[in-house]
Amino acid sequence: MYCLFLDTSSATAVLALFEDGNVLEEVALEVKSARHPCVVWQSMLDRHHLTLQEIDFLACGVGPGSYTGLRTAAATVKGVVLATAKPIVAVSSLLTLVPEGLGRYVLMIDGGISGAYTQRVSVSETSVEPDAPQSIPSNELENVMAKETSLITDSMGWLEKKGLKTSSIQTE
Repeated sequence: MYCLFLDTSSATAVLALFEDGNVLEEVALEVKSARHPCVVWQSMLDRHHLTLQEIDFLACGVGPGSYTGLRTAAATVKGVVLATAKPIVAVSSLLTLVPEGLGRYVLMIDGGISGAYTQRVSVSETSVEPDAPQSIPSNELENVMAKETSLITDSMGWLEKKGLKTSSIQTE
């Protein structure tokens, strides 16, 4: 089964092509890029000798994250779904950061002026068990970062702009 995925909830849009749950290709774009997600998807399909008709379903990041970004991804994916009658799946934007290793992680993305969105997740050999996402105010971010040993984010840039130390953080 083939899946096209789009998430524009943060400053970096993620577009991906999956086959049977495995990533065939993933592209990260600045959301402000002049390249439209559909153009990137079509390039992916071309490189893998696939057509849109061969895609089984589409997936869309649904946040938490930028309100405008969420609307962009939803409208783009919904437009393709309307044109193709393919099914659509909603995916937590935070859960796209879950690493392959076993363990307990804290996933974190930029929450803009309000701070950050975080979600704790436990990864075992058989499952991924997420806690409920939380919003962390900017003035509490340093405390959260000091306590957590397995902190994962999509980009260091937003943390550095907030003046936070990033030496112990992983990026996905």
